[in-house]
Amino acid sequence: MKIKYLPLIGAIIPAVAAALVLRNGLDAWFIADDFVHLGHMKFLSGPADFWTTPFFGLSVFRPLAHTAMQLTGQWWGLSPRSLHGFDMVLHCLSSALVTVLAFRLFSSAKAYKDAETDGSRTAILPALSAGLVFAVHPVGSLTAAWFCCRTDLMAMPFSLLALIAASGKGVPRPGRQLLIMALVMAALLCKVTHLALFLMVFATAFTANGDEPIKRRGYMAFASALPAFNATLFYLMYRMVVLNGMGGYADAPPGLAGIYSVAAYHLPLVIEAAARGLTLHHMARDHELYVPIVAALGAIVLLGAPATLIRGKRFVLFGLVIAGLGLLPVWNLSHMISYRADRLLYLSSLGYAMLVGTAVYAPVRLEIKWGAAGAAATLSALLGLISVQAVGDWKGEAAQNLELAKALAGHVEKAGENGGVRRYYVLGLGPEHYYLDMMVKLVLDEKYYGREIVLGDHDSFLWLGKKYYHPEEKTDVPAEALPVKTSHPTDKELAYVTVTPPDLLIAAAWDDSSRTLEWKNGSIKDVTSRLKALEKRRKFARIRVSARPTMLPSYGFRKTPLGFDWLTSPELERIDPEKNGEPYTFVAADNDPYLISPDVFLKPLMVSALTLEMALPARTYLPPAESQGCLMWRTKGNPGFTRDKIVCFPVVPDGEVHEYRIDLSRNVHWSLSGTVTGIRLDPISYKSSFRLIRIDFES
Repeated sequence: MKIKYLPLIGAIIPAVAAALVLRNGLDAWFIADDFVHLGHMKFLSGPADFWTTPFFGLSVFRPLAHTAMQLTGQWWGLSPRSLHGFDMVLHCLSSALVTVLAFRLFSSAKAYKDAETDGSRTAILPALSAGLVFAVHPVGSLTAAWFCCRTDLMAMPFSLLALIAASGKGVPRPGRQLLIMALVMAALLCKVTHLALFLMVFATAFTANGDEPIKRRGYMAFASALPAFNATLFYLMYRMVVLNGMGGYADAPPGLAGIYSVAAYHLPLVIEAAARGLTLHHMARDHELYVPIVAALGAIVLLGAPATLIRGKRFVLFGLVIAGLGLLPVWNLSHMISYRADRLLYLSSLGYAMLVGTAVYAPVRLEIKWGAAGAAATLSALLGLISVQAVGDWKGEAAQNLELAKALAGHVEKAGENGGVRRYYVLGLGPEHYYLDMMVKLVLDEKYYGREIVLGDHDSFLWLGKKYYHPEEKTDVPAEALPVKTSHPTDKELAYVTVTPPDLLIAAAWDDSSRTLEWKNGSIKDVTSRLKALEKRRKFARIRVSARPTMLPSYGFRKTPLGFDWLTSPELERIDPEKNGEPYTFVAADNDPYLISPDVFLKPLMVSALTLEMALPARTYLPPAESQGCLMWRTKGNPGFTRDKIVCFPVVPDGEVHEYRIDLSRNVHWSLSGTVTGIRLDPISYKSSFRLIRIDFES
């Protein structure tokens, strides 16, 4: 076979492997952030606004990818098969390009003196190993299976083509420089997480010209990276104009101390999550494939490591640099990496694949090389099995979403087009269903698009196209019975609002255009009548309290001659003050400190709120995952603390005593509870100390 055909054959094999892994997910419905993108695709008339306005609040700007999303949706519709099929093609293309890039880099080195084949033939086996690992790794498979990752999937081919263009020998000609610039710009217009691409271009050119003197290869790498750097600067200026700033998900506190505090918290978590995600994909030790994968990795290291120290150093360095640079734009998103991290590691997985390929490339003796290649093939097969299972689990979760959407849509349609019901509040779902409204409207008849279908006990998004949206009419309905809507100003043709659920008992009693539904055991039940009855009982309770005040529990957390009667979590230590009357100090040795009250006997309809006083040590930075404290309760019929019986509140870690008032009726499950027999306070969610002064219930 002619050498020039080897990269082509090698590129086809990983692409086919990626398609085989993903084929079972082509008919899968949608999950989570998918519905944010689908909402834009369904209700926006054209993609032009993506180039002049942010996509989501003032944080996201991905015009090229979102334009492609919009156009493919208009051409092929929003069917899962068409959307997932396009994403599969993108991942297959990237897998092929990874193989080509690896081949060009490995074949750029001079052939081994004692090798029986030339450098090009020597390079095909490690390039194929790198391409296969990238193609079937769960990081790539789950990115390709999740439609909302279209932006990552579109950016990757542009980035790989830019690296391939930079992998040529010598100083790039002007035409190649312009090509690199255009490809880098295209990648950034798809996803800002490729912001370090200009550094990757430098690393690629530096590695490809590794046989040149150090100064000359540095000059060649600089000549390749300069157009990429210019494209990056232009993109950043363009982004700042559109977003009126850099945008992003999280802001660091001002000053060097603030940046250091953010880095000190996030970087170790990001590196740890990336290492686990790329090598073992977060598998527990008792996973059936844990030992085989560890064995395959061990074999690759054992066979390839000695030779890489002699002949593969630059490729090892290249793999580590690419993996690290892929993490730079997400260095402060450890709270996202811990949850469905795959898309955030997609670019870094290129570096991991190159490391595996290097272990196959470095040995000179053919028997060792083939042994390392066999271990890499075994690793790829095991990773493929994990991916197939993960894609199947993803498909199952999406099927549950479809079942829920159809059930809710059926209930809405059953009420009729002129049934007078405008708002539906749904209980029994977690905050992860923030996309509920759009999810239902994907299967709902268009004549019902004016309905509002949101969570009744968590914040969620509401999708109303302009032609379906009408401002609230003036009525005699109390403000507590109506949703609080905050419009995002960046969507010109879409009423894209955040909905904070109102007091549902008042809504049930006063807002005849609303209904409260409960999703339980796979079916929908209308609980509006139950809430109306509870509101009547609450009125009577208020009358009783006003006529005859009721004594409610009040707790002080100061040292007294009496014993401390709250239970504390195992890793929470209580430190007694020197004098009576001074507050206790609690020191948490883990991230889940809590206190459980003595037995109480509370009627929720007679209690409106809880007030607590607490002081937290000053911290420069409090990450999103640690920014809240929570209060939970248990009931006579359910002695456990469950996730529906919880109210959270923002905490202020400044060393001062603050009073926090927790509106218990904000969570409708408080009113729906029977007799409350105990409360649990989770004041913080990180290792620290705190002083708890008092807790008072309000009637």
